[in-house]
Amino acid sequence: MNMTQVTFTQADGAQVSVEANNGEHLMKLALDNGVEGITGACGGSCMCATCHVTVDSVTGQLAGPGEMEAEILDMEVDDPQETSRLCCQVFVADDIESINVTVMEG
Repeated sequence: MNMTQVTFTQADGAQVSVEANNGEHLMKLALDNGVEGITGACGGSCMCATCHVTVDSVTGQLAGPGEMEAEILDMEVDDPQETSRLCCQVFVADDIESINVTVMEG
């Protein structure tokens, strides 16, 4: 089984890189590896935006945001970007070789 390289860039510019298995979501990876700026206040149920990231690059196919995620981004994020995602809704898949995300403040 291939591992996916996930790199989080924190608000201070520091990077945290981890390897992830198929099916893991980015919020759990961030929390398990001490990534600053990801709190996941709702426990990953797509009800807040405390795990807001932007996807900087991805090697492979990443599914787009679902309807609920898009709604939360629209309601809870001041200036959502085209690449804004809630990392509790981004899952690692076998066909994703690497993904780089930036943790957004607030």
